[in-house]
Amino acid sequence: MVGDDADGIQIREGTAGVIGVQRLRDIWNGLGLATKQFLYLASVTLTLVLVLAWNNLNEAEKVFKGQVIRDAELLVARTNQYIDANLEHVENMLLLLSARGDLLSDGSEPKAIETLRNYADHGSSIVRTLYLVRSDGKVISNTQVFYEVIGNPHLKWLYSLGMDNYGSLNVSEPYDSPLSGHTVAYTMPVTDADNLVVGVAVVELNLEELTARIAPMIYQTFALVSDEGNLINRLSPGEKLLPTVRGTYPPDLEPEFLRQLMELRPGATVIEGREGPLMAVKSATNRLGWSLIAFIEEEYFYKDLQALRNNYQTATLSDFPVFSHIRRHYFLQGLRHSGRHHRQPLGGPLVQAFPGFLPIPLFRPAADQHRADQCLQTALGDVSAHHFRAAAQ
Repeated sequence: MVGDDADGIQIREGTAGVIGVQRLRDIWNGLGLATKQFLYLASVTLTLVLVLAWNNLNEAEKVFKGQVIRDAELLVARTNQYIDANLEHVENMLLLLSARGDLLSDGSEPKAIETLRNYADHGSSIVRTLYLVRSDGKVISNTQVFYEVIGNPHLKWLYSLGMDNYGSLNVSEPYDSPLSGHTVAYTMPVTDADNLVVGVAVVELNLEELTARIAPMIYQTFALVSDEGNLINRLSPGEKLLPTVRGTYPPDLEPEFLRQLMELRPGATVIEGREGPLMAVKSATNRLGWSLIAFIEEEYFYKDLQALRNNYQTATLSDFPVFSHIRRHYFLQGLRHSGRHHRQPLGGPLVQAFPGFLPIPLFRPAADQHRADQCLQTALGDVSAHHFRAAAQ
């Protein structure tokens, strides 16, 4: 029974569909030629307008996206230059300290502490702690009291780092310092008047200050990555865009995501974030080998595209009635005028010249075709008889 009911429903639906199609066909056949011509031209015009509007919209979107990406790349490049400018101050400070071997001589500790404090207070705000490490292991710092109480276990390997590449500046990977927090250190050998190495100068950066300076200049969030794949800056505790390791504070990026960042080429790339696709804009490496990567939600990045689409939609809907009016006024009116012009001789002079002639309308429904043929044959017979009588006379 259930199968029969289902079959009956399908039959009724099929019958209703056939009836609906037949009704539409009857309605279409009952329309006049002018109405059909209007519908034909309306559909063609609408299709043409939509195709042109769609093509123009795609081209406009490409141009807009290209401009937005270029602006983002320029912003990131300038921010990277700003970072380089700040780091250049630190390098200049370190170069000056590297020539002050007199500060490491015996009895000059108070002078050395005062000099380091002046450099830290007036040199650059991103400098957190300065050290002068003598070859015998003695350490002098701008925060001497805190160093003597807390100490810094990283100075031993930082001293070795400064001595590895003699005469040049060296930069460490990020680490956590007891006095400077999460930081990066610059190291350089210190020489005396005889150009003999008497120690190493170490400068620990204030990465929190550097991050605070960069944040207002960049997009929603950013990452500063070293050439060895380590994150220089700290992420905010409420990070929502980038995938982080659960249970870490401050948040750390997932190793797989960090690996993807290292493989990115400079420029704009779409990358999958925590809650959706992100537009990652990566800068070229700076003088330290660091890369600045700015992140922004792709939807927010292209938010102005919706306004562009709305403008095109409004323009398309506004132009279609104008085209329809022009088409109806100039084309269809001319068609009707032409029809009246050609029908006039059939109903006028021919009837007067041939009284038996029956005028045939130019446009007749298909249902009257047989009757029209009969009328045409009658009219032709009358015309032939008329000529025959004229010839006989």
